[in-house]
Amino acid sequence: MSTIFKIWIMKYLGINSIEDSFFAISSVLKFKEGFELVELQANLLISAATGISMNAIDRNKSKILTLDEKHFIVDYIQSGAEIPVPLYLGFTEILGHRIYVNKNVLLPGTETLGLIGVIVKLIKDIKMPKLIEVGAGSGVVSILTALSNKSATVFATEISTSAVEVADCNIRHHKISNRVKLFIGNWFEPLNHLKGKLFDLVVSNPPYVKSEEIIELPKYFRKYAPSQAINGGSDGLDGHKIVISKAFRFLKSGGFLVLQTDINQAEDVREIIAQTNMYESPKLINGSSGVPQIIVAKKV
Repeated sequence: MSTIFKIWIMKYLGINSIEDSFFAISSVLKFKEGFELVELQANLLISAATGISMNAIDRNKSKILTLDEKHFIVDYIQSGAEIPVPLYLGFTEILGHRIYVNKNVLLPGTETLGLIGVIVKLIKDIKMPKLIEVGAGSGVVSILTALSNKSATVFATEISTSAVEVADCNIRHHKISNRVKLFIGNWFEPLNHLKGKLFDLVVSNPPYVKSEEIIELPKYFRKYAPSQAINGGSDGLDGHKIVISKAFRFLKSGGFLVLQTDINQAEDVREIIAQTNMYESPKLINGSSGVPQIIVAKKV
């Protein structure tokens, strides 16, 4: 794009300050079907353009952007904003921590912070807690849990070698390879040698979409979410059933199973757990939508 055309776009969109750019970016993204966390994405792009941390952007909203900063933002807008900002940049930011992402991993979504918050609360009084995450993807849950609890050790599994490369990059970036241990393989298979090691918590956000309903997902979510990370089989719960059936062998008495689900699935997952007779009555926790999306079950 020529500099002259960029300047015309800036004037057309009225981009001068950080506040102006936030409005312009948000206005574009909100019409992209399936783009989550529009405000976060707008702030992420502004942060990348200006070097201002995301938690300081609001305090600097009147700052006038330099020409280079405007160009950075306009380049994304002019691209048609066809991909989510984290994929455009190659990273996102969660709780002040950079997490690298690409098309091979599911982007941290609206429920990621809630899931991490539940885990951190459950293990806060446990001395040197040991956890398993099944299906780590980018590693965001394992990594932020370990960063939030300096005594925690997490064993994370992931079947996609492409996703494992991303998770490994993130683990090394945060210098926690000694506490977040990554294993390649399906579900619990890479950890079979650890049965009976008595973990304090098993967490998973398994694929949750019914196979026949994937085509009905919002356009851009469907386009950029790896199929393997969202296809939950005929009832959307294939992965949940596997994790529920196998987690018991790895948990100590009183240990926790924590599962994330899609909306309208929590009751079904709770019933599957209850039928095992391996856990106390599961607890349902509301997600950002105001309906249950996290299930916590305590091993009897």
